[in-house]
Amino acid sequence: MFSRMVYGFLFYCVALFLKLFLGVASLRSSSFKEALKEKEFTMLVKTRDGKKSRYYRLEGGKFKSRGSDYPGPDLSITWFDSPTFLQVISKLNVFAMIDNFTEAMTTGNLEIEADLGPTAWFVLELKEMLGVYRHFFSLPKTAKAN
Repeated sequence: MFSRMVYGFLFYCVALFLKLFLGVASLRSSSFKEALKEKEFTMLVKTRDGKKSRYYRLEGGKFKSRGSDYPGPDLSITWFDSPTFLQVISKLNVFAMIDNFTEAMTTGNLEIEADLGPTAWFVLELKEMLGVYRHFFSLPKTAKAN
């Protein structure tokens, strides 16, 4: 029961994080805001047994998230189970998170399916969003491991 609540809370936090950062980046950059209106994108994150799922949808420049499945997402991320998701996503060190993410993929605890066109577009928009933040906060272009 506890891991179910934590899992749901983390999914909600991801949605809140994306909505907040997309919104602020849209306020800071009119070109970014216009680019988000051009296309639609849906990402689904779920457990293999289908008991837990949440989709994140960008449509008409608006971002929404619902705690349910979504037919035909552009990007589908399927975790073996919620404890695996929690173990990978809860790392505060981004390099440790990447290592755990890679390990989950190679051991079959994580499956990713994507329509490459829309997913590539979304990744490029995220890169643009990070550029807006980097400029606004004067952040360095690369991060170095400790």
